[in-house]
Amino acid sequence: MLITTLIVLTVLLRSVVLPFKAVLMNALSLSAAFRALVWVFDQGHLSNILGFTAGPLDPTIPVLLFCVVFGLSMDYEVFLLTRMQEAWFAPATIAPRSPTASNGAAAWSPAPRRSWPASFSPSRSPAW
Repeated sequence: MLITTLIVLTVLLRSVVLPFKAVLMNALSLSAAFRALVWVFDQGHLSNILGFTAGPLDPTIPVLLFCVVFGLSMDYEVFLLTRMQEAWFAPATIAPRSPTASNGAAAWSPAPRRSWPASFSPSRSPAW
């Protein structure tokens, strides 16, 4: 999965450094999510505040966490990198119609915010 992601990002961005940066940031977010999961639920920190008994994790939870965190963080990273690439290659004479990547691409992302809840809706069927 890691090699495939690197190859696809290298082809998409036509760069060698940016895919490694994207995968590194994705690995950091995954490791932070797993560490928080173990710290809170397996080791029992905050169990008295959250009202649960600490114990071993269900084996399916790390798999689901990996899928959700990897998908969301890589989707967001690809969105930001492609927006920066568009801004880099855009002609300087054309005024941008949307915020540039350096001053607000994170705030300008209505499509992922609208499509994400719809992808988990049980009433929606694939449109292909």
